[in-house]
Amino acid sequence: MRSPDFQLIKNPGGSAFSSIFLLQPLTIAATAWMEKNNLEAGEDHLYWGTALMIERRYAPDVLRAIADDGLLVESDEQRKQETA
Repeated sequence: MRSPDFQLIKNPGGSAFSSIFLLQPLTIAATAWMEKNNLEAGEDHLYWGTALMIERRYAPDVLRAIADDGLLVESDEQRKQETA
């Protein structure tokens, strides 16, 4: 099984009603994808550590673009289930 390129953290801080997701790049390919799509930290993009902060309403479009480019995203919920 191929390792994920990104981890999607759906409830940073433990809040079930968070309006922000975190997209954590896990591979060099993920970091390159973010650079290619102009998602570096700056005026238009906020980061929490090395994870891109995404408003919930934009997450589906970002995840679709990642999948269209052949990269894999694993949610924090999936990771918890696999390690339990």
